[in-house]
Amino acid sequence: MARPTKFNKALAEDIIEDIAQLVPYKIVAEAHRIDRSTLNDWINQGLADIQAGKTHSELAQFSYTIKKKQCHAIKELLNEIKQGEKGWQARAWILERRFPLEFSSCAQELLQMKEQIDHIEELLKPHV
Repeated sequence: MARPTKFNKALAEDIIEDIAQLVPYKIVAEAHRIDRSTLNDWINQGLADIQAGKTHSELAQFSYTIKKKQCHAIKELLNEIKQGEKGWQARAWILERRFPLEFSSCAQELLQMKEQIDHIEELLKPHV
């Protein structure tokens, strides 16, 4: 029998707010006393629900809101960088560190490594 989930509306709102502030997922998970893998599972299940057309599931709404809030935070940082705001380098650093696949100077290499790891993980999965 599966263990009951810790996922609930109040927890989801707190997690979303932390992630909207670009706090790394690992720290968000620890702060809310869940495993990083649990947070990943919730987000991935929500994205899977969205792809399956279950856009109104709790996890779909959770994942969608996280992605939307991250997009908003990134847009704010990019706008401040474009305007040459004082300290724009710090904002660029945040983007590069928080979203390396999108903003790192070696993003292409990171993306290739991620694809290779995904492929290896797929090969290692037991096939039923």
